Amino acid sequence: MHGSAGAVHATDGSGDGHAPARGWLPSRRLSPGRDAPPTGVLVDDQDPHRSRYHRPPASRLDDATAERLDRLTGQAWHWLTDRLPAHTRGLATLLRTLVPLTPPPSGHPVSATSRAALGAIALSVPADPQTLALLLVHELQHTKLGALLDLLPLHAPGGPARYRAPWRSDPRPVGALLQGAYAHLGVAEVWRCRRHEDIRCAFEYAYWRVQTARAVAQLAGSAELTDDGRAFVAGMAGTLRGWQPTGDARVEAAARDVADGGAVRWALANLVPDDDGVTEVAHAWRRGRPPPPIAAPAVVPGPARPASTGDTGAEAAVRRRLLATTEHDGTGSGEADATERVDRADRAYAAGDAGGALVGYRRRLAGDPGDADALVGVALAAGRLGRTAAARVLTTRPDLVRALCRRLPGADPLAVATWLAGGPD
Repeated sequence: MHGSAGAVHATDGSGDGHAPARGWLPSRRLSPGRDAPPTGVLVDDQDPHRSRYHRPPASRLDDATAERLDRLTGQAWHWLTDRLPAHTRGLATLLRTLVPLTPPPSGHPVSATSRAALGAIALSVPADPQTLALLLVHELQHTKLGALLDLLPLHAPGGPARYRAPWRSDPRPVGALLQGAYAHLGVAEVWRCRRHEDIRCAFEYAYWRVQTARAVAQLAGSAELTDDGRAFVAGMAGTLRGWQPTGDARVEAAARDVADGGAVRWALANLVPDDDGVTEVAHAWRRGRPPPPIAAPAVVPGPARPASTGDTGAEAAVRRRLLATTEHDGTGSGEADATERVDRADRAYAAGDAGGALVGYRRRLAGDPGDADALVGVALAAGRLGRTAAARVLTTRPDLVRALCRRLPGADPLAVATWLAGGPD
């Protein structure tokens, strides 16, 4: 056998050992070295049984792509060794195989692991070493937790899909939420190391810190955890408490806006209020009475897909405006990017005019109570204007507010939310 440029060539035993045997393709391993995994990691782009992931495996890499993956891994390893050495040690212990995946049509990098293939990480070849480092840490977290779960139960088996994982649009069972929260703890940690690079990195850190903390808070309140599971989640919560905010108020506010907008959208997609309960509550509204006790909604999963990252609505406008801003002149070339395509109320909210935005959102909902973007806008604007109790209702039970507004023609969603909250803020 002979290694060259990170490749290990198989022979048929009759040659000189320097060329692949007829009908065989050489296996590849990542080049070991000071800034690379200490043992050569197999790049598995040939095994016919490697289709265990949510994306199809890539066909055999061409030489240029294989060399690029080798180079990027060395650079990512160097970055992790310098910034997050504990994760490097974990990878050195657990990583044995990289399985290249076919990237999605969006071109966004993807990664995955399988409990049935300990030591293997599947990923598409990213554009830069920092992204590769992020993918490796994300999947290392899944690998570590999967190994722990093989030894120690942290939660009851099974269980209904009823939890909100901020990175998903569909409800998840407790085990999936635990896996996602632990993986995104690693994601947030990578962005924490990069938060001083630029405003995008600061936003990503703030956003994933907030979202992971919300997932951990759900886990902490779950009766499905074992005693060991509660101790594990308490450790995650302690780690998050030790991480300070970015110190940039605009970044932190934008992260909360995008997170809150995602919560509203998840509830609208998956929560279904009891029909008889909606009728009773609507009757109390018409009679001018306080709202009766409200039953918990049914959780009816919507389509399984990743959660929106703020592509539409107020949160998209906020994120776009934040990331277009530079320290030098206040606006970047992207500031005028899509202002003509963004709703006027969304632009007003992103510009800090929550009152003007609220007027626009109310107008839109008067014409269409099912306008999800407008309902998100009302929730965010209410919070920005100090209407915290109403904002809480709009964020946690927008399904009920929407159902009532459909039963009560002309009812204002902010007024309905304020009434459900028990009166004026």
